[in-house]
Amino acid sequence: MLPQPPVLSVKNLRVAFGSTEAVHGLSFDIHRGETLALVGESGSGKSATALSILRLIEREGGRITGGHIRLACAKTPGTTVEITTLPPAALRAIRGDRIAMVFQEPMTSLNPVMTVGAQLAETLALHRGLRGRAARSAARAALERVQIPEPDQRLDQYPHELSGGLRQRVMIAMALVCEPDVLIADEPTTALDVTTQAEILALIAGLQRDLGMAVLFITHDLGVVSEIADRVLVLKDGHLVEEGRKADLFAAPKSDYARELLAATPRLGGGSPAPLTGAEPVLVLRDVVTTYGGGGIFSRRAPVKAVRGVSLTLGRGETLGLVGESGCGKSSLARTVMRLVDPASGEIDLLGTRIDTLGAAALKPHRARIQMVFQDPYAALNPRMSIRDLITEPAHLHGMVTPRGRDAMARDLLERVGLPSDAAERYPHQFSGGQRQRICIARALSVTPQIIVADEAVSALDVSTARRVTDLMARIQREEGVSFLFISHDIAVVERVSHRIAVMFKGEIVEQGETAQVLHAPRHPYTRRLMAAVPRADIGTAAAGIRQDALALT
Repeated sequence: MLPQPPVLSVKNLRVAFGSTEAVHGLSFDIHRGETLALVGESGSGKSATALSILRLIEREGGRITGGHIRLACAKTPGTTVEITTLPPAALRAIRGDRIAMVFQEPMTSLNPVMTVGAQLAETLALHRGLRGRAARSAARAALERVQIPEPDQRLDQYPHELSGGLRQRVMIAMALVCEPDVLIADEPTTALDVTTQAEILALIAGLQRDLGMAVLFITHDLGVVSEIADRVLVLKDGHLVEEGRKADLFAAPKSDYARELLAATPRLGGGSPAPLTGAEPVLVLRDVVTTYGGGGIFSRRAPVKAVRGVSLTLGRGETLGLVGESGCGKSSLARTVMRLVDPASGEIDLLGTRIDTLGAAALKPHRARIQMVFQDPYAALNPRMSIRDLITEPAHLHGMVTPRGRDAMARDLLERVGLPSDAAERYPHQFSGGQRQRICIARALSVTPQIIVADEAVSALDVSTARRVTDLMARIQREEGVSFLFISHDIAVVERVSHRIAVMFKGEIVEQGETAQVLHAPRHPYTRRLMAAVPRADIGTAAAGIRQDALALT
C-alpha cells in the first residue's frame, strides 16, 4: 500500500523581516488526521512559519524569500497548489476554506463591533454562498459543534460579552465552519486557565477525529505538546534543531536545546519552597468583598460580587500563590488589594495600617510599600518613555530620587534585574517579552516595596523565559525579603515558587494551606478538578490522551 501523500508540504522555507532572516530553510510535511507540534521560545520563528503558510506574513512586514509551500489539491488527487505564488483572489479562496487559523488572543482577532453571528455569516457567505436564514442556521450549527451553550443567544452577542474560553471556542467555530483540510492553532490555549485549556484541547482533538483534518499546533508549552501531538518540530532562532515522534522527544531528546526546554518546563510534583514559620504578617485581608455594577439611583441590576468574603494573610518574605479559573475573582482581588478598586466591605491591613478606608491623599505614601507587575508588560509600559524614565518614575513621584539621581538609580535597577545599563536609553518595543517583564519588575523595585503583587506575570512567556523571570523573583525575595502575592493559572509554576497556596472559586477561597498539602492532598472537589486538568510534560502520564476527568464539573 502506497503511503498517504501529505496534505501540506513545506520545503526549505525562508522568511525575512527587512534584512533579517527569521526562518532558515525549514522543511516539514503534515498528513491528514495528524497533529504536528511546532515548539520553541519566543522569537524562534513559530508564528512566522504559521503566517507564511497563509501568506499573512506580508501583512506583518515580512516576506517569503525562498522555498515552497504546497497544499494537496482537493479536486485532483495527486496534484498540489503552490501557495507561495498564488494571486490574491486564489489566496482568499483558500484562507478559511482549505486552511484555517486560530490565533492566541481571540479578543484582538474578533471584530469588536460585529456580533458573533455576523462574523460567522461573513465566512459562510464568502466560501459557501450562504446568506440570511441559511447562514444563521449554519452559524448556529458551528457553535453547537464546539459545545457553546445557548448558541442562539451567543449569535447575537459581541466578543466582549463572552469569557476568554467562549471567545476561543468562537474562534475555533469560525475556523472550522467550512471544514478545512488544515487547522493552524497558534498558541490557542496560552492565556487560558488549566480547566478551560483542557476543554479546548479535548475539543480540538475530538473535532480532528470527526473531520479528519491535519492540525499544526504551535506552542511553547511542552505539557500541552504531550497531550495533543503526534510529531514534534523544535525550532530555535529560525532553525530546525530536532524533529521526531512525541514519545522519542520526551524519552530521549537529541539536541541540547530540546533538553533545556524540557528542563525549564515546570512539572507538577517538582517541589516547592519550604513553608515559613513565624513570619510577620505584612498583608492581612478580612472578609473582603468587591462588587461591580448596580447600586446607582437608576440601576435596576443588583451589584455583581466578584470577591466574596475573602480572608488571607501574607507573611514577610513569603510567596502566597493564588490559583483558580478565569473569572473566579483573582485579578479583582489583586486590584482591590492595590486599592485600584475599592472594596464594598471588609478590611485590608497593610503593614499594620488599615488602607481600605483611606482617601487618595492619605493612601499615596502606602502605595510605595506595595507594587504590582501585570500580565502584559508591553501594555503596562508607556511606549513613548525611555526605560530610564519608566523604571524611575515611581520613585520620582514619591520624592525618593532627585532628577540628577535618576540615571544612577536606573543603572542600579537594571543591574538588579539582569539587564545591561545601556538599556536605560532604549524604548519598550526594542525588548523581548521576557526583558520587558524584567523592566516592569525593576520599576516596581524602584520604591523599595515590601510586597509585590504579580498578576499572571509569566503566563504569556515561553517556558525558559518564564523560568528566568521566576528565578529573578526568588532571588529578589532572598536578598531583599520582599513578599509576593503570585497570581497564576499555571499550577506547576505556582508550586515551584509558592510557600503557601490559596484556591479561588466563584469569588471565594475554597482551600488554602502549605503548597505540598494543597496540591498533593486536596480536600475541596474544585481543587481536585484543577489538579486533574494540569497538563503533564511527561509522555507516561499523557499516553492516554486528553484527560476527561478534568472536564467533569463538580
